[in-house]
Amino acid sequence: MLDAEIDRSDICSFNLLNYVRTFGHYAKSRSLIFIFPWATFISVLIAANGYPDPLAAGMAVSASYLVLLAIYSYNDVVDLNVDRINAPDRPLVSGRVAKKEVIRLVWILNGSALAIATMINLYTTLIVAILILIGILYSHPKTHYKDIFPLKTLLTATGAAIASLIGGAAMDNLSLYVIYAAMVFFAFECVLASLGDIHDLRGDKAAGRRTFPIVLGLMPTIVMMMIIIMSIALTAVMVSNLLSINIIGLMMIIAICGMSAAMLRGLLRKYDNRPYVKRTRYAMRFVHVFLQFALFIGIIF
Repeated sequence: MLDAEIDRSDICSFNLLNYVRTFGHYAKSRSLIFIFPWATFISVLIAANGYPDPLAAGMAVSASYLVLLAIYSYNDVVDLNVDRINAPDRPLVSGRVAKKEVIRLVWILNGSALAIATMINLYTTLIVAILILIGILYSHPKTHYKDIFPLKTLLTATGAAIASLIGGAAMDNLSLYVIYAAMVFFAFECVLASLGDIHDLRGDKAAGRRTFPIVLGLMPTIVMMMIIIMSIALTAVMVSNLLSINIIGLMMIIAICGMSAAMLRGLLRKYDNRPYVKRTRYAMRFVHVFLQFALFIGIIF
């Protein structure tokens, strides 16, 4: 009897270690999703005028991170065959984790994010629930909206905007400026998603997907991304008086958008160089960090 209890304890401990190990693998392989909780944090600061409640802020950022990690982990489960071409180093493709463990981890992450959101307020709970639903609709085999043009890009960008709104909802202040910050993330994520599609062109073609680089062509897609980036700068100028964006923040936004457009311009000659495309996408994520920070500076000083 005692031996059986000890055996069950060992099994539970072993299973827990497996999930911790699986979480660690995905937290590392998907480390660049930090831009989503970062946008949540910036919205928290904006909504709270720079002085948020630390507990509510921490919970909002945690919920954002957990649900986005769940979305990307579930996407890896569904995209296993495509990732063998596009991303052979992913944990599931390389065999470092088991498929069943990843699926269970997705449930744990989504459940944890929703539980944290309920401890904040009703609005945050609803927004997190919507984000979870979008993640399921995006990847689930029965819906698989990521295979429908142009939903693949638009849903990804919508998820980015919602991640930003989590911060405002957590502070009970979905102000016009918070919504504007979310729309900036929507636009920038359209660029990041398209960069990813350029990098994953070979695998997407093999899977029969219709992405912007496949439908429009590589050069037109790059031009489209440059237009989106410059539209962010132009829109900031147009709404600066309405949203009371100060001159420091406005100049930062314009400078960052100009730098982004210059980085994308380099792709016009190297769009078929996958390592270069990957490096550009990596760098653009960090550019987005500064863009979000510029939005915060624009309203604080």
